[in-house]
Amino acid sequence: MSKDEDDYFDELMKVAYKDGIITESEKSLISSTMKNIEKYRSVLIAALEDGVITAEERDQLLHSRNEILNQSYLTAKEGKRIFTDELRLLTSIQEIVNKLELKEDKI
Repeated sequence: MSKDEDDYFDELMKVAYKDGIITESEKSLISSTMKNIEKYRSVLIAALEDGVITAEERDQLLHSRNEILNQSYLTAKEGKRIFTDELRLLTSIQEIVNKLELKEDKI
């Protein structure tokens, strides 16, 4: 994991532990999210290989960011209902995705 990914993991763990307990559903949501962030990072590294992010690569990055959000929502929804703890995590995941997008804009 990169430094940023470590920071994102720590951020999500802190949110999950706010109530003093990290549930199995929270662990699952964090794990799924981190896997998708790693996939996003792979897409970003590939896009940066030639030093230029093309329009097609930007689309791939957008798709990858959306996949983080979609998969996170589906993981949270596995229990048929999204509880407050998971909702807090989903909000943090959205903030992380926003950070990823802002970093892209700086490239």
